[in-house]
Amino acid sequence: MVKIKFHQAQKELNVSSGSEFLDIPGLPIQFGCKHGTCGTCSIRILCGMENLTKISPREGQTLKQKDLDPTHRLACQCGINGPVEIF
Repeated sequence: MVKIKFHQAQKELNVSSGSEFLDIPGLPIQFGCKHGTCGTCSIRILCGMENLTKISPREGQTLKQKDLDPTHRLACQCGINGPVEIF
């Protein structure tokens, strides 16, 4: 089990390593298209970026189009392999 900590929502969840954000119930994250193109689910990673799956070309393109800095990821495109802290 790995811990996801949501600072702004003051919430912590324990999930199985290898989980994807889309499959975790009760997240304080809004999702839109769920395909990595709309940017609705952008999250700012405070700690643990190395514990997320690699950025896909589609996600990278959307992050660039939305002018999001390197601390951001799209939750709909991430798998979790270790502890992560999110703003």
